[in-house]
Amino acid sequence: VLSRLPIKRDLCLDLLTQNRVAQVIGIRVGSTDLILVNGHFFWQPGVSVSRQRQIELLLDFLDTQPVDQPVVVCGDFNGTPGTPAIERMRQYFDSANKFVNKHEPKYNCPTPLPQSKRVQIRNLIMWLFRMRPNPYAYWRGTLDYIFVDPRLKTLECKVVLNIPAHENSTIFPSDHFGLWAKIKVT
Repeated sequence: VLSRLPIKRDLCLDLLTQNRVAQVIGIRVGSTDLILVNGHFFWQPGVSVSRQRQIELLLDFLDTQPVDQPVVVCGDFNGTPGTPAIERMRQYFDSANKFVNKHEPKYNCPTPLPQSKRVQIRNLIMWLFRMRPNPYAYWRGTLDYIFVDPRLKTLECKVVLNIPAHENSTIFPSDHFGLWAKIKVT
């Protein structure tokens, strides 16, 4: 988390599986204290009981925080729209992108990074031996979100960092595109 605003407090919430954590910071925006959470949740394609447990752990933690402090939760949730963990977050928060654009991004993961030589060789060997290729090799989906407390207002939201380097069309900042939101704190 980078902030030009002073950080009043910070802590790391252990999500108890796959060495995943959520960073929690308290910042003051104008006259409002705000809680910002940045998390990286359990990776498993599709529905994940472990990811759901991590979301419940986060929500339980947030229930212990001062009720007058609005919350923004962002990060790599490793869950697509409609999965139980994402739907659980939507019970408490608005998805910034869906709020502004009426839908989630078509995809924000993976970026069109080229396959490494090792992966290309593995795929060739699998093809030669008629082994089934990785069913997720060409998958694309939305895994990253900005969830906003309904007491706040999301003014804008868009996918960013989705254009490759000028000199090399295979170089992107990450294997995920970024998500940016402008949020009004009242």
